[in-house]
Amino acid sequence: MVQTLLDAARNIRRYNSRKAGFAAWVFGIARRQVNLERRRQSRRKAVPDAAQVPLSEAPAASSPASVGETVAGRLEARQRLAQLADLLSHAEMEALKLHHLYGFSVQEIAHITRRSRRATDSLLHRARRKARERLARDE
Repeated sequence: MVQTLLDAARNIRRYNSRKAGFAAWVFGIARRQVNLERRRQSRRKAVPDAAQVPLSEAPAASSPASVGETVAGRLEARQRLAQLADLLSHAEMEALKLHHLYGFSVQEIAHITRRSRRATDSLLHRARRKARERLARDE
């Protein structure tokens, strides 16, 4: 986060309020840094995030079975996301995450992903349709 703020301060002259909101601009900087870090992390072997349970949740679990259920639930959710990731393109998946997880508007997503608003709107529509069809088939 500190690095994001430093990069934003260094590049503040590049910010254009007519293109997108300040939050979307900073998020774009953070997104690029996260992608770089993911590339670095992919070279290292570690326990998958989906299988990890935070220590704050461990005491709340009354038995080892409930901890196992928590981990199994996370792994199942991760598998569903992986299925969608196989079905959707990287751009479609990213647009869905930005809109539904982070709450960015179509205009802000367009700025973050460096696409036109119309292209971003079409991308989101396609991604939602594909995801709905896949989830309906799986059920």
